[in-house]
Amino acid sequence: MEPLKIAFVGMGQHYASHVWMRRMHELLADQIVVSIDDCRNTRYSQRALTTIQLVPRKMSRVMRLIKLLGLTTRTHASTRSEWMLRVISRSGANCVLVHFLDYAVQFADVWKKLDLPVVVHCHGYDITWQLKHFETAEPVHPPDYTDQVLALGNNVSFIANSTFTQQRLTKIGVEASRAPIKRFGVPVSSEPPTFDSACKTILYLGRLASFKGPVETVRAFDRVAGKHNACRLELAGDGPLALEVDQAIDACLHRSMIHRHGAVDVAQGDKLRSRSAVFTAHNQVGKLTGQQEAFGVSLIEAMANGLPVVTGRSGGLVDFVRHEENGMLFDSGDVSGHADMLDELLSNWLKRQKLGLAAWETVRENYQIENEREDLLRILDEAVNGTRQAHRIAA
Repeated sequence: MEPLKIAFVGMGQHYASHVWMRRMHELLADQIVVSIDDCRNTRYSQRALTTIQLVPRKMSRVMRLIKLLGLTTRTHASTRSEWMLRVISRSGANCVLVHFLDYAVQFADVWKKLDLPVVVHCHGYDITWQLKHFETAEPVHPPDYTDQVLALGNNVSFIANSTFTQQRLTKIGVEASRAPIKRFGVPVSSEPPTFDSACKTILYLGRLASFKGPVETVRAFDRVAGKHNACRLELAGDGPLALEVDQAIDACLHRSMIHRHGAVDVAQGDKLRSRSAVFTAHNQVGKLTGQQEAFGVSLIEAMANGLPVVTGRSGGLVDFVRHEENGMLFDSGDVSGHADMLDELLSNWLKRQKLGLAAWETVRENYQIENEREDLLRILDEAVNGTRQAHRIAA
C-alpha cells in the first residue's frame, strides 16, 4: 500500500471551538506534508508559531493594477485557487483532507485539476442545505449549493461525522459508500472517574447558538435551582446569542446561581468539567438557522469525564447518548421536561453516578483518540489506494 502523504486543508485551525481539528492534525502529523489554512481565520500573531501556509486573501497590489489596466482576467477567487493548486502540487501529497464542505466547494476547480483523491470532512452547518443566517434569516449557502456538492469530481469523497450527517448527504444523492462515518476521539482516562456526591454543579460548554439551546438551558435551570441550595449553572462559550443569554440570566429568579464565562481554552474547559456533576444543553433545530447538532464533541468530552448528559433529542447526538443508559434525552423545545430531568439528577446522586460511569464507558469503548486515528487512516488509505487501483484498471 502506498504510504499516506496528506495535504491538510483545515479552515480556522486556531479557533477556540476547533480543538477537535487540532487534535486531528496531531493524529495525522506524521503523514501531513503540507498544512493549509485561510488567512482570514488565522491571527497574524500565530503565523510565526506554526508551519501552516495561509491562502492569500486577494491578489497582490501589482496584479490588481494589471487587472485595472485590463491586462488580465484573473480574479481574487482565481488567484486563491491557483495558489492552492500550486502549493498542494508542489508538496508531494498523494491525498487531500479538507474540512467543511462549503469550503471545499469554493475550490472545486482545484480538485478537478488535481490527479489526487480529495476527502472532504463534513461537520454540521455545511450539510444544513437550507441554512439561514442567525440574524437576518437570509440563506447562507447559494441556491445551487447541493448541485455544486454533487458536481464535485469523481476524485472527491466525503467523511460523515455521524449517522445524521451521512443521511443528509445521501438525501441529496451522495452514495453512502462515498461518505463513511468517522468517530471523533477525545482524551479519556483508563481508570473510572471518581464522583463527588456533594457536587451539584451543572455545566453548559459550547457555542451560544440557537441549535444548542443556551437560553432554554438557563430557563430550565431557573425552574429547579430553588429546590437545590448548593446547585450552580456554569455557562462557558461565546457566540451569536451572547446578549440574549445575558438577558435570560437577568430575568431569572435565581440568577445569582448562574455564572457565565466567555470562550474558554482547553485547560479551562478541563477544569470546568472536573468540578461539575452534570453536562447539559438544549439541542434542537435552530429557530432561525434550521441547523442541528450534527455530532457534539463537547458532549463526548463531558462523558469522558464521567458527566451524564441531559439534552434534547436532536441531530447526531442519538449516535452516542442513550436515554436512561448513559444520559437523559427530552423532546427538543420542552423546557419543563429539561428542568424535570435536571431536578431528578440533582436529587439522586446514585443515578448521577450510574449514568456518569456508563457515559465514561461509552467513550472509552468507542471514542478514544486511537479510535479516531484508526477511522481516519482507514478512510484515507482506501481513498489513496482505491484511486490507484482504479487507475490501473483503466489503464
